[in-house]
Parts: sequence; C-alpha cells; structure tokens
Amino acid sequence: MFNTPGESENDVNETIRMIMEIKPTVTGICLTVPFPGTAIYNEYIKPPLLKEEYKIYSTKYLYVTKVDSRFSMVKHNLDLIALRIRTTAKANGIRSLIDLTINRRYWGAVFHSKRKSAYFIAFTKGVGMLVVEKTRRIFRIMWRS
Repeated sequence: MFNTPGESENDVNETIRMIMEIKPTVTGICLTVPFPGTAIYNEYIKPPLLKEEYKIYSTKYLYVTKVDSRFSMVKHNLDLIALRIRTTAKANGIRSLIDLTINRRYWGAVFHSKRKSAYFIAFTKGVGMLVVEKTRRIFRIMWRS
C-alpha cells in the first residue's frame, strides 16, 4: 500500500525494493483510503468531509486513484498513481500477462460478464503499460552500454 500516514519517499523506495526482492507471483498495490470514524481519518483529514461529500467513497476506482486532495497522508510529493502503476507493472512483469492470457476460466467469466467491455479496456491498458515499461527498460540498458 502507498499513501500510508506519514509515509516518506524512503518508505516508498523500501516498499518497492521489498516487492522486487520477494518477487511475488502477482502484485496488487492500492492507496490507503481514510474512512470516516477511523483513527486515520480523524487524525489526517482536515477539514473533514461534509456528509454530502461521502459519495466520493463510491468512486469506481477508489483504491487506485486520488479521489480527494485531503486524502494525501504522506510526507513526500511523489505521484502515487503513476508510482503504483509502474511498480505493479514492473513487479508483475510478463508472468501476469501469460497467466491471464492462458486462463480459460478467467476469460469465460469475462465473456459472460455484464462489464466485459470494461475488463477488455483494463486488460488492454495493462498490456500497454507492460509493453511501455519493458521497452523503456530495454532502451535504458541499450543506452548504458
């Protein structure tokens, strides 16, 4: 998770280092979201949300995007959304693409889903991010030698 209370740039770098060291099969990174009534919310969200603003909690991608500037609880200025996307793509690598593309059960569920177009769009974006990340890595290696 990113956007944890008091998180520093060093904390983010250590989290990424640990993910790369562990090499999990699949990585999913989300942003911490403070909810009303929790200690994190009470301590960090100033001014508190008005009741009319609670609808932001029904945002489609609540845990992967920045829904309100007050939700930032970090001590750094890093772009958490871009960082989350890059780290997830780098950590998951080609394995996640292969796992999904050959999983018949997954695709059967997608084809029968009411939201199949949203799944295909998300899958296409994910593949695009993976290709861009791998291409950048190749160019970095090429320019170093």
